[in-house]
Amino acid sequence: MLLHLVKDSLVRRRRRIALAVLSLLVGTALISSLLTVSLDIEGKIGKEMRSFGANILLIPRSETVPVEIAGMPAGEIGDRSFLREEDLGKLKTIFWKNNITGFVPYLFGRARIEGTQIVLVGTWFDHEVSTEKGPFRTGIRQTSPWWRVEGEWPSGRGQLLIGHELADRLALEPGDQINLNTGQSGREFRVAGIVSTGGGEESQVFMDLSEAQELLGLAGRVEKVQISALTKPPDDLARRARLLEDPKEGLPPKEYEKWYCSPYIEAITYQIEEAFPDGLAKPVRQVADAEGAFLGKLKLLFALIAGVAAVTSAMGVTATMSATVKERRGEIGLMKALGAENFHITGQFLLEAAFTGLIGGVAGYGLGIVLAALIGRQVFDSPVSFSLPVLPFAILTSLAIALLGSALPVRRASRLEPIQALKE
Repeated sequence: MLLHLVKDSLVRRRRRIALAVLSLLVGTALISSLLTVSLDIEGKIGKEMRSFGANILLIPRSETVPVEIAGMPAGEIGDRSFLREEDLGKLKTIFWKNNITGFVPYLFGRARIEGTQIVLVGTWFDHEVSTEKGPFRTGIRQTSPWWRVEGEWPSGRGQLLIGHELADRLALEPGDQINLNTGQSGREFRVAGIVSTGGGEESQVFMDLSEAQELLGLAGRVEKVQISALTKPPDDLARRARLLEDPKEGLPPKEYEKWYCSPYIEAITYQIEEAFPDGLAKPVRQVADAEGAFLGKLKLLFALIAGVAAVTSAMGVTATMSATVKERRGEIGLMKALGAENFHITGQFLLEAAFTGLIGGVAGYGLGIVLAALIGRQVFDSPVSFSLPVLPFAILTSLAIALLGSALPVRRASRLEPIQALKE
């Protein structure tokens, strides 16, 4: 009987029900789309942030103290230490190897061009590394896409990049031939391009790592490696592990396993040091902290927008249900006069609200998929991965909004006196 009354009411008042469904549809669509994007956003934000520079630095573990002036190496206190170039493929063997999106080695030295002393940097421009899963391409062109090159990137031996500031000082242009001398050996090179970065690189000269190793007499050696890795913003576990000298010793076994198997930046540096016992991996705090802060604020913004959408939808349901209760006062009075209890009245209205919420939830999820795809394409220029658990969440959210929005009108309906309702 109750279900029959609910069905009859929904059919007779389909315009009002449609307005309530529309209100729930819009709110649920916005909430489900933001949730879908939020669940997929960490990887996308990480990829976007990786275009602004590496977030991990790998250097030799030694007693030396590197000295830098304005970002340029100015020597070391103690004996110079190196990593082996042939070992760099180990970066793609760690637990979070798939989160390593790129890495670039550097070797620094002093040289002269036309009597001017310069900083010589050997590196990879576009290099292929053999890994257990096949070739992996990396280099400055992949990890530092903001570098702007006038001319062309070096594509073979005997070519180099020269920083914009240094090129102006030496009056060099792309295509010029220069003689570069390290004191140990000298060779003629062609200036393939002039690089602008807005940083200390504009006072340096860059060439392929193998040629720099030959000129400096340091075959197979590198001084540091910049690594780009997709990471997860720190939570309470990551912050506690950060304070420990060795998380393996300081954390309970289950927490250590969870920490080790999560892509926190400290967990990835820990795994890199396991692969490089003679190396020291350090997070680049400015990049890592900025990424975490930005992602946290973006998720907070999403939560605020979702909250506003939920409140707005609930207000729309409340307005619709209030109008429905007012319209049906005579019906409610008659039901009570015939012996209906308050819980019968309440149950009927809540069932109507639940049915409305179910329709709004399913339809809102469908529209949310479209909105999430649009956000992914327009904002992140990549597709969004859809999560199936979002569907039941969208339905439950819509049901909750519908029931909460109906609470006040239903309470008023249940308190109506039969005589007063029938008079009106």
